[in-house]
Amino acid sequence: MQARAAMAAAAGPLPEGGKPGSGHDGAAPVSETAAAAVSGNPSLETSGKRPRDGEDLAPTGPPKKIKWKKLAAAELNRKGGSMKLKKLTAAVLAAAGRGEDSAAELLQKLESSGRFSLRENRVALVDE
Repeated sequence: MQARAAMAAAAGPLPEGGKPGSGHDGAAPVSETAAAAVSGNPSLETSGKRPRDGEDLAPTGPPKKIKWKKLAAAELNRKGGSMKLKKLTAAVLAAAGRGEDSAAELLQKLESSGRFSLRENRVALVDE
């Protein structure tokens, strides 16, 4: 009710016997009045959406760093401590949400770490 009263006040005085929004009172139709109210708010003009309570439309920032060695060790522990390199690579990339283009980065991390033993096409966890 308050919104209707505010729109009627913004439209000006009604002629005798006129009803708001009926088209007989000379006032602008409701849709034009609502459009005029929105046009004064720049945040509604540009995006067409308003953020919800507690929601921020700004980017979240840089992506989180992937812990390749931790993911590989968890997968090897799950599979008994040893598996083929191709299967380990596929499982770790899937867990990280990455594509095949990150396989070289994973392989470099595995080779440089003392926690893993790479022999031919198998990877195993080294006992500590």
